[in-house]
Amino acid sequence: QRGVGLPSSGEEKLKFAYKYVSERANARKYSSETINKMEEKEFLRVASKSLRHICWYRPLPPWRRLMLQPIRYVARSILFFTGYLWIDTRGELASPDEAPILVSNHVSFCDPAFMVFAAFPAPIAAAEHLKLPGLGSVVKAIQAVTFDRFSASSRHEVKQELINRAKKGSGWSHILIYPEATCTNGENLITFKAGAFNPGRPVQMIGVKYSGRFNPAWVSAGPSLFHMLFRLMCEPCNKMEVDFGPIYDPNLEEKKDALLYSRRVRDQMGTWFNLKVTNHSFDDVKLQALAIKNHAPAESVVIEANAIREHFSMKLDSIKRYFEAFLKLDTDKDGKLSRDDFLAGMEASGSPQWSNVFDMLDEDGDGYIDFRVYLIGMAFANTNLSSETIFERVYSIFDVDGDGYLNLNEFEAILRKACPSNE
Repeated sequence: QRGVGLPSSGEEKLKFAYKYVSERANARKYSSETINKMEEKEFLRVASKSLRHICWYRPLPPWRRLMLQPIRYVARSILFFTGYLWIDTRGELASPDEAPILVSNHVSFCDPAFMVFAAFPAPIAAAEHLKLPGLGSVVKAIQAVTFDRFSASSRHEVKQELINRAKKGSGWSHILIYPEATCTNGENLITFKAGAFNPGRPVQMIGVKYSGRFNPAWVSAGPSLFHMLFRLMCEPCNKMEVDFGPIYDPNLEEKKDALLYSRRVRDQMGTWFNLKVTNHSFDDVKLQALAIKNHAPAESVVIEANAIREHFSMKLDSIKRYFEAFLKLDTDKDGKLSRDDFLAGMEASGSPQWSNVFDMLDEDGDGYIDFRVYLIGMAFANTNLSSETIFERVYSIFDVDGDGYLNLNEFEAILRKACPSNE
């Protein structure tokens, strides 16, 4: 069905099947060796479970799509009973041939409900959604592109499926993607994942904004899902605005570089929808979850992790290890280190050299440093970088306005850090 050629002989077909399933099974539960040793009955059970997230095949015929239309009105009813009696919209939804991919900012669970009503698209969804009662059937019915987080080949298959569906004249409905990969407060755009832009096809930009007495932003520091539903239903009327923005048609350079394409679309969305663009990313959300787990302030790890990773070629696991070390030093769990905490962690109590390092890291001179400053300092101390590279990184950090030059104030900031003096 998906165009995979099968071997001709029965024995070769069986080997192919075992290999196909082992590449797609949950690696945490089933290793390749375990699957290859299974009896046929057990193998078929695991295969059925492992491949259930692959429900793409081909577009549904029009009569089947027509039978699914009640799902749209169920989604709108949910919004109605949560206080969204009327939803203001601007602009027009483009056809799938004009813009096969819809990219939007993601604020709340209300966003996808409205998009199901307005466009009835096929979203990108995690395979875990298929296990949810009721919702799993809807995800299958609308032919969402689902992926398994623990499958080695799932990422590649989703990428290829996006390319196939985005082709002009493919017959598929819109693909809905939230490139931020998480919810935000609706006032900013964080770093986009490049996956939505791999096909190199035009995308339509969509902006969602909420107003009123209660903000339904589903973020780590916010209320729970149950609390939000309760509050929304207690309000007589909630306000939601959806702006169907312009279509962004990539040039040749952007088609070849999905990351460049994603950055330029994000900049355009920020300008068009009047949203601030920041270097925060989904990695910051993962770090917030780690902070909450360790009873530390969630806001203490909002560090623009993506920018730090780019500067120091640092993996998220390394940042987590630095944060765990930071927590051991932060005995009162307030998200800050005093000079004594820092020197104790460096096993350098009374050391003038490390005391000077702390003074350089203590940007505002209040006697404390936060995790972001601590991480940058430790990255410089523990990364094998050449002197030239270190100067380039320091230069980029102090070049606040990013114009490629250091103005007098920026240069003075460096001197004050390097040569503290009252004169």
